[in-house]
Amino acid sequence: MAKFEEIAEIIKKEGSIPFSRYMELSMSREFAFELKFSSEFMDYLAKTIANCLNEMVEICGGSIYDFGMTSSRLLKRLTKLVNAEYYLVESAFNKPDKIPPGVRVCKFDEVESCEGVILISRILSALPSHILLSNKQVFVDFKNGRFEEKIEDIDKSLFDEFSDVLEKIDPSKKVYLSIEALKLIQQLCKKLSTGFMVITDYMSEELCDAITCYDETVHTHDPYASPGKMRMRIPLNIPIVANVARKMGLEVFGLTNYMHIMKSTLGLVEEFSDEIKKLTSVYKDPKLGSVKVMILKKNIDVKELNCLKWIPNFGYWKKYNYPHPEELEVLPEG
Repeated sequence: MAKFEEIAEIIKKEGSIPFSRYMELSMSREFAFELKFSSEFMDYLAKTIANCLNEMVEICGGSIYDFGMTSSRLLKRLTKLVNAEYYLVESAFNKPDKIPPGVRVCKFDEVESCEGVILISRILSALPSHILLSNKQVFVDFKNGRFEEKIEDIDKSLFDEFSDVLEKIDPSKKVYLSIEALKLIQQLCKKLSTGFMVITDYMSEELCDAITCYDETVHTHDPYASPGKMRMRIPLNIPIVANVARKMGLEVFGLTNYMHIMKSTLGLVEEFSDEIKKLTSVYKDPKLGSVKVMILKKNIDVKELNCLKWIPNFGYWKKYNYPHPEELEVLPEG
């Protein structure tokens, strides 16, 4: 049975379903297709990331815990370069089929209190999302052979832990918000006892009002166009992620992107400029934005990282990078 008919049958039997469940049912089973890069660029990228990870591990000790989704091509190179044990953490959203030599594999629930560096890449933006509007939420119905949105009361039990987030949302605006992503961030923050967390994903300073659906050839903002055939993404909201992490004892140490990390470590290579752009954003889509790298720390005293030597130093980026404006020494006049 095609995914369209499968979801339609579920709605006919159960009634309208929350958009988050529709999204979960209709997404392609693959969170992302593996982008194609030259071997030379993959070597360069692996050396850049390893440089950053080795510096972090030297500061905090411990191991590296990869919660996904590092590509098999990158992982094979990366594990040869890092100076720490590398754990690949299996879960519902991270089921690698190729495990390079030297990589240890463990289950999500087996990681209880880790010291070192936690990595999570491009998973959070692909988790099911709710649509909020006018202090209510969007459900999906099926009528006259097509999916239709309808507004129903919010199930507040789902948002108990994030009531402060709901309070800050303008009820006149349509907003996509993934409670699944926020809960996963909480879990990861709890698992980290000492060290760094590196979140690499599509992020935006503004709350998202559209979903991006795509495959290798199609790009649309209509989630009902081809259920089951496309990936779906909603950018993480930077202030919300920072606030959730802060409540769990983590502090944002820096916000950057691949280009600036490369400039800070190995230096930019002109011949890789097109591949760096592709790595940052598959589509030039203002609704989805670009891939950013958020570095958080917990229970460590560190003032700087070499990978943050060069950072985007304009607009909202300034709020999330050291030294923070409120920490700068104010000199007397004259």
